[in-house]
Amino acid sequence: MRLGLPAYNNYLPHYLERLAALVSDIAAPAYEARDLSSTEWRILALLSTHERLPQKDVSPGIGVEKVVAWRAITALRKKRYISREFCEGDYRAYDLFLTEAGRLKYEETVPSALHRAASLMPELSYDELTQLLGLLKRLGGPDTGNADAVNDFRASERATAA
Repeated sequence: MRLGLPAYNNYLPHYLERLAALVSDIAAPAYEARDLSSTEWRILALLSTHERLPQKDVSPGIGVEKVVAWRAITALRKKRYISREFCEGDYRAYDLFLTEAGRLKYEETVPSALHRAASLMPELSYDELTQLLGLLKRLGGPDTGNADAVNDFRASERATAA
């Protein structure tokens, strides 16, 4: 007998990793069809919520290692989807921001991304989805309003059904 260890299938980190892989597999075609990697898409989404963002905040903002973020930032700059300028008052650091092309790329990708994300939860009610997003937020998920996220999912479902 094991010493009180949970069954692997019930081990929360394992389950969350499996769920993350499933979500990633379902969402990937939305941005891959638009010539974006997962990390590039996440950076565009992050920058869409900020006028300017210090480059040092990107890695923790999307939850990847600095070198992974740096490579994606470099690729996005080469594609001219983002640009950078020196931080005001600190010429050793940069602020990043979306270019017009980057904003258009983000806006073109969002409907497909929302539709694919909504396909993950067709059986969940509004209350269940709100509760799930609240629990994930408590565990360290994105700092967004639950109602906004739920409404985005539901709006995507309605648009697809029409």
